[in-house]
Amino acid sequence: MLKNIYPLTDAIQYSANNTQSIDVPKSGYITELNFLFNIRVTAAAGAVANEDPIARLINAARITASGAKNYFDISDGRQWYYWQFFNYEGQISGDALPDAGSSSDVTLALKVHWGLSPYVDTDRTIILPSPELQNIKIELDWGSASNLGTGYTINTANSKADVSVTELALEAGELRESVWPTILSPRFEARAMAITSTATNLGKTDDVPVGDILYQTTGIILNSSGNRTNSNVTEVGVKYPKERRTPFKRKFNDLRAYSRTKFRTTSTVTGVYMLPWEVLTDKEKGIDLRGAQVGDVQIGATVAVGSGIIHHLHYAFG
Repeated sequence: MLKNIYPLTDAIQYSANNTQSIDVPKSGYITELNFLFNIRVTAAAGAVANEDPIARLINAARITASGAKNYFDISDGRQWYYWQFFNYEGQISGDALPDAGSSSDVTLALKVHWGLSPYVDTDRTIILPSPELQNIKIELDWGSASNLGTGYTINTANSKADVSVTELALEAGELRESVWPTILSPRFEARAMAITSTATNLGKTDDVPVGDILYQTTGIILNSSGNRTNSNVTEVGVKYPKERRTPFKRKFNDLRAYSRTKFRTTSTVTGVYMLPWEVLTDKEKGIDLRGAQVGDVQIGATVAVGSGIIHHLHYAFG
């Protein structure tokens, strides 16, 4: 196989509160996509930044193909940011917003790596099989300057996301079946559950997606102001309702600490955790839910403050 790394000619241009898309090439089997967000920002006097400002500028993102197949799907840029944060030991390249009264290009580098070995850019375990798909597109739903905070403006003409591709192309006479007898397809499912009341004993529940092997779930707890918080949720667990079992339950701050240790991150992040489903099965690939029904497995939360949002980004494959 031939390894190719190259930037796409077209960038995803910034357009406030609009969806922009570009085509994905079909020249090879894509193992990784790297996105470089470059936003020209001007800060007025007294400007105040939101937390995770550039991630919040991404309202949603998708990689789709004909047949309604989503190979990547997030409904808030922070889901993407913290999924990458854990998989890359907290190493994310990004800039702070400019100081009040100044302008600068603010960058953030995010990637989509489907395979089980995030540091191997040609990891073949899970891929985007572009040559076998039709009408493959990357779509970004952009937010507006208010996502960054108060007192900021964005220069549209100088703001965009560039995308580079890492792919494996078949050599002359090489058969795909000799490299991938079976191709595992990735699946992302993003959920945002409003917190409207308190709940005891993991009473706030979310059915996890079934039909595939569930690998990772990234959880983010936001307060009523839209900021990450450690106060609203006190416990997180996994429930098997039909078996009346709770095989996993941890204090929220304990789960945050576990996530830092497990993924060797540079800090313990406020309001965020990563649940690798191998913790329930002792199997590297996670939990096999190909024969399961909706409701067989749930994530539960004990809720102390009856407001805010719980985000779950589930990553599965099959």
